[in-house]
Amino acid sequence: MNMDRDRDLKKLFDDPRIPDADLTGKVMRILNAKPKEKERFFVKYKVALTAFVGMLLMGSTGYAAVQYHSLNNKDGEVVYETKSTKDYGKTESKER
Repeated sequence: MNMDRDRDLKKLFDDPRIPDADLTGKVMRILNAKPKEKERFFVKYKVALTAFVGMLLMGSTGYAAVQYHSLNNKDGEVVYETKSTKDYGKTESKER
């Protein structure tokens, strides 16, 4: 059965109705054409830009974490202050 398929294909390729087309010139022009500039700034420096933005975010988060213990308003008054649990002291439990 496989041999019959091969014979059918050979008949198709030997068919005189298929014209001989010379595509060499068109193909060679496409192959020798100067490639288009597709790289843009973001694509070219994607890894470096991502690393820079990540470090910037980590730095700003670290700075905010350091400044988190107290928030001041324009006059310099403390608006919000966090305390550690050591500052609260021990809580007394109610006995039954």
